[in-house]
Amino acid sequence: MFCPECGKSNPEGLQHCQYCNAELIDNSPRNTASQLIDQSAMLVGNLKAKTKKMGKTPKIICACVICVVVAVSVLLGVGSALSSPERVAKQYFEAYAAQDWESVYDYLIADEKDPFLNKAMFVYSMKNRDMDQMKITNYEITELSANQKDSSLLSISPLSIGYGGSNSLYNDSYEDDIDSDSSDSKLVKEYLVTYLSDDGTGKHTMPITLYMQEERSFLFFKKYKVSAEPYITSCTIEIPKDTKATLNSVDLSPYAETDEDSQYTTINIRRIFQNDYILSVTSPMIEYYSRDISVYDGSSISVSVSDLSVNESLIDSVKTIGNQLITALYVNSTSGKKLDSFTNLNITNTDDCKAIMDQMFNDHGLGEKNVNITSFEMADGSIYTDSLGMFYRATFYYTYTGTHVSQSWTSEIEETPMTNASGTVKIIFTIDQDGNLKPYSCPYFLDTIVRYSNNK
Repeated sequence: MFCPECGKSNPEGLQHCQYCNAELIDNSPRNTASQLIDQSAMLVGNLKAKTKKMGKTPKIICACVICVVVAVSVLLGVGSALSSPERVAKQYFEAYAAQDWESVYDYLIADEKDPFLNKAMFVYSMKNRDMDQMKITNYEITELSANQKDSSLLSISPLSIGYGGSNSLYNDSYEDDIDSDSSDSKLVKEYLVTYLSDDGTGKHTMPITLYMQEERSFLFFKKYKVSAEPYITSCTIEIPKDTKATLNSVDLSPYAETDEDSQYTTINIRRIFQNDYILSVTSPMIEYYSRDISVYDGSSISVSVSDLSVNESLIDSVKTIGNQLITALYVNSTSGKKLDSFTNLNITNTDDCKAIMDQMFNDHGLGEKNVNITSFEMADGSIYTDSLGMFYRATFYYTYTGTHVSQSWTSEIEETPMTNASGTVKIIFTIDQDGNLKPYSCPYFLDTIVRYSNNK
């Protein structure tokens, strides 16, 4: 038996440790069961002696009582043995060594309803690792005493034992160290597995921490499960505003946090199995984006706008709407600057439109009129984000004809035909709630437009 204080092995039958003189108490489930059966046997013997003087009916009753006592004692002994934390630790380790990941998961404290902590995700994460099968030649499981619970030892991760892979520390935000002198320490059992494998690398150790559950085994017996923290980490992902993301097809919207002053949406996944995942980012404005990411030891991943490209199916609509907007601006600048014709365009920032029309043809009758756009081409475009969301900014070159109305130094009104005028405009587009492209504004029009060049 092992000393509860120093942890060293002592011969059976000793009452005190031969190393530290601490009192030895044999609490193993097997001995507990044997003691119960021995006590039952003594009780049976006593009852038999008493029933010799009884009649037939009392003897039958006593026999029934004896059978019930023996059955209950055996069930208690067997149940205690089957549900003991040491047995759970042993079965968990053997399943781990055999890489039976579904069985390993059944021993873990994990939320099956959590998409990142369910059995399918755990099995995927473990099978996705480069882990060689190991054959255990011999092993021993020892319960750690208070003096043996060293934090550096317990930080060893099963993800790195006997295999290549990244180490992982226990998550400080969950199942923090419990004071061994407190009543809570009775709920926790910590074991150390010492084993030899056939790879010739010598002795290895693997810590296992078990927590007693509220539910019971077989209705009566304490139930223990293994801490899953060595397999778990956290992850932070940043994506541009107005985009959505998935991780291995799991929607990340429930984990998203948006800051109105930021151009990014932050996704905080506080508990996730360590693994390599596939991150996908989507939006009606962009082409489908996907990449592999590694989630280990509190990973932080960022997807920037430069990683994304515009949805090519929108380009034709961008050109069409841009042409319609410029044409409407010229037409309305000479017809009372009404915004009625902009209703169909559904432009967001109409203040820009009013300012541009004032420059095209002002209230004094000066500017450009009778404009006819002869060519319209898109030069370039790019996606950008700000605190309001995601936008597409496109630059257009166009040519047009019309009449330029000006006032000479003698205050005379002069009208000059424009046969080859050209202009440049940048228009910002956005996507509405229904997924439709619409112009947002054209704030760069006044700074970049070339008023006209006259061919005589």
